[in-house]
Amino acid sequence: ITEMAESFRALRLESLDLTGNHIRDLSGLDNLTVLTRFYMGNNGYASEPADGNDRNRVPACVSGSSETLESVDISGNGFSGEEIAAMLGNCSRLIYLDVSDNPDLGTLDFLASGEILEILYAENCGLTSLAGIENFNSLTEIGLAENSIESLNGFPELDPETEIILQLDSTQLTGLDGLDPAIPY
Repeated sequence: ITEMAESFRALRLESLDLTGNHIRDLSGLDNLTVLTRFYMGNNGYASEPADGNDRNRVPACVSGSSETLESVDISGNGFSGEEIAAMLGNCSRLIYLDVSDNPDLGTLDFLASGEILEILYAENCGLTSLAGIENFNSLTEIGLAENSIESLNGFPELDPETEIILQLDSTQLTGLDGLDPAIPY
């Protein structure tokens, strides 16, 4: 994609979908500043850096569009929580986020600015708790399947008037403590 970067620089891209490729280098895309949707799921991007240099793994186009991004899919790329925090820490308009299949996350503490987040997929991320989403009261769809979550303590207080889609299959839950019985999950 580095070879195509010059042509991208002249565009005012609002949506970029690179899902399912084998992209290892997104350098040159740092001028993309109006992205509202960025999808690069299942690239294995962070798990195999192009040059062996781990410091350039965070796509600059994400941080360049931090004021406009609303929908991000970075699933299946081997990102750590620190890398996702560096990427999305300033994205205050996110309503959709898919970080599934990044198995080394372990926690969702990196989600610093997600108060308006409506849809969160964090399946198969090595999660052991819900730390990080306690204050995300706008969630309407939550995918936490295939994690090592034993308890729902810390589950956010959601709007009881809104139907919630909650995917908890293949976790290690021993009970449903933490869920509000007044909410139709």
